[in-house]
Amino acid sequence: MTPQKNKETLQKANAEVTAGNNEGFLIYCTEDVTWTFVGDQILIGKEAVRQYMEDTYATPPTFDV
Repeated sequence: MTPQKNKETLQKANAEVTAGNNEGFLIYCTEDVTWTFVGDQILIGKEAVRQYMEDTYATPPTFDV
């Protein structure tokens, strides 16, 4: 995948989060996804990411890619 295609995919996924559609974001994740928060925590697996998003994104965040 090209860097531009990667950026477009990330923008689409992040747009789902911004719209409050966490499940729409999770479509872009594999079941064995690893989400690393540098110096903080590591989420392993789609269910861990789902739970984090449910707990943390009560108000949807915005992103600048």
